[in-house]
Amino acid sequence: MCQDLIEVCNVSKGYKTKISSSLFKPKFKEINALHDISFTYNTSGNIGVLGRNGAGKTTLLKLMTGIIHPDNGSIKILGHTPHKLDKEFKNQIGLYQGGRQQLIWDLPAIESLRLSRYIYKYSKSEFDRRIELFKEAFDIAEELNQPLRNMSLGQRTKMELLFSFLHLPKLVFLDEPSSDLDVVVRKKLREFINFCNQELKIQFVITSHNINDVFECCDKCVILDRGTVLYYDDISALLKLRNKDKITLEATTSSEAAAITKRFDGNQDGNNVEFFINKEKYTETLSFIFTNYKVTNLNVEQELLETLIANILENK
Repeated sequence: MCQDLIEVCNVSKGYKTKISSSLFKPKFKEINALHDISFTYNTSGNIGVLGRNGAGKTTLLKLMTGIIHPDNGSIKILGHTPHKLDKEFKNQIGLYQGGRQQLIWDLPAIESLRLSRYIYKYSKSEFDRRIELFKEAFDIAEELNQPLRNMSLGQRTKMELLFSFLHLPKLVFLDEPSSDLDVVVRKKLREFINFCNQELKIQFVITSHNINDVFECCDKCVILDRGTVLYYDDISALLKLRNKDKITLEATTSSEAAAITKRFDGNQDGNNVEFFINKEKYTETLSFIFTNYKVTNLNVEQELLETLIANILENK
């Protein structure tokens, strides 16, 4: 690419929040939502933003979409300064914020979606083609002719998501896209995001408390904590930080289980044992178990993604 998709350079953003109820002399507290953060992104995949509540994720998305402007530093998105809200910039991006309603409550969803055609000025035939494409990919055929007020929360969320990129922008910002979706629809959403990226060349910036949204859809990841960048690298590099595996096994006798529990500082329940091992000792540990003990069942589980992120946030 001739220019960076995203360029964030030494950006800071603060807010004032009222901390007293006085009408004439209110007191305010300064909150640093983001402090001197920098990163660039210029590949063809998607990028995820993770962090605990109050880490600055939504503030970062608002800055990148031009809703607010930085106090210090600069941001370039697709070569544009977001808060200037150039017409070309607005046509090239899409935004979905979980819980924010854009479509009309009493109209059939398809009529609300037609607004996209008039806002972004593309033909009726192109609109119909896109609806057919997305209808199959996102499994929304039954919902299109229903008014939003008759839909479940998950169905409405799908319609709002679709509206954010029906105009086929270059870059779409998704803030907590799966928070209102059930497990099945979440899976369908991730498949849909990957479909749009691979087939339509739409790129996504995704913030989510559901870590799988990022790990299954993104190539790179930014982890924010207290307004600073704690981690920025490829998802594959992040997965390599998993340093423990969980071993669960069933020994032939309770005494065998007790010996394994003592040897590996585990937890015993009858003949069953559970313990953790470092990944670098994986082969050595399994070889030792099978050589010295009688085991009927053994299962290995990788460290949970949530645990991995929590360890990074806690600087473990």
